[in-house]
Amino acid sequence: MQVTRDDLAEFERLLAKLRENPAAVDEEADLPAAEYARITYVTLVLLVYVNVSMVISICTTGVEGNLSQIEYLVYPLCFTANCGLLVFGALDSEAAGRRAIKLLRGWLITLIIIIPPLYWTSGMHEDAVLLVFYMVINAIFYPWLLDSMRELLRTRYKGSLTTQAHFYTNRALKLGAFQIVLLVSAVAQGIDGADTFLRVYATFSFSMNLIIAWIYVIAIFDVCAVDGRAAAKLRLSPLQAAAVASVGGVAFSGLA
Repeated sequence: MQVTRDDLAEFERLLAKLRENPAAVDEEADLPAAEYARITYVTLVLLVYVNVSMVISICTTGVEGNLSQIEYLVYPLCFTANCGLLVFGALDSEAAGRRAIKLLRGWLITLIIIIPPLYWTSGMHEDAVLLVFYMVINAIFYPWLLDSMRELLRTRYKGSLTTQAHFYTNRALKLGAFQIVLLVSAVAQGIDGADTFLRVYATFSFSMNLIIAWIYVIAIFDVCAVDGRAAAKLRLSPLQAAAVASVGGVAFSGLA
């Protein structure tokens, strides 16, 4: 291949640019939100399905109905898609991350006005009242936590955001696949109103705690930079040990 004068001139221009700004070598292109449009649409479909099925359950069979039980099994996938594939999996796109946080906040706000009536109309009045406070806390806490974690991760992994985003995407896909296995297993055992509600709810609780525990693991080991080797050797400070133990508590609470 013959090198022309124009090629040499372009090469010299790039060298001059690098001399003026050496940091440009390590810079990464921030991807546009459109790069993650398809997974955003899939996530939105899951969120809408969960909300619509809850509203229909309010007007029909209630929280122990078959439709509500299927919704319980799909619900954890919403968190995995939104948090795992968008908040963390789109770490190399600031716009996609902001959109994912807004989507999560909007969805959690809608749940404040949907979930309590679902329990109230099913005769679970005390649970409905408690869920109002629980959902309000969730709508405030998780968007703030995830947004803060994302900003810190983007700063810490600057220069390797794409690699880190791929890492989180792979983990989220594996977690989502396991949640789908749990869903299929629960459905295969049969869904029959009140007779199967407790079993389905137990599956939901375990599946949901998997994604929540993973978020806290990222917060401890990636955001707070707790040394994984030190944790494996049980050589953590009291505060670090308490944080790691709390994640284990969250995971085991899924068995309750």
